[in-house]
Amino acid sequence: MANDDDSDLRTKATAVLKECEDRLSNFRNECGTAFDNQLERGFAYVSGILGDDSSPKDWIKDGIALWIGSYATGEQLCRSVQDLCSPAKKPE
Repeated sequence: MANDDDSDLRTKATAVLKECEDRLSNFRNECGTAFDNQLERGFAYVSGILGDDSSPKDWIKDGIALWIGSYATGEQLCRSVQDLCSPAKKPE
């Protein structure tokens, strides 16, 4: 009987480990995508400033757009952390 209990315990532990691995993998992917998008927006902003036809008015408008994008990145990262730490319970 003790052997069955050990086997059941290992089976449950393996399932929990798999779930954790999946959640961490999703977290890495989501965070990587968020940072990649933010870097692309940042480089586009700097490229725009360095453009010959760029004006201070453009810098301000594009800077505001970059700030809004940064806020969205922060929200995405917060959601990823929340999903990692408190995943939605799946129906059994």
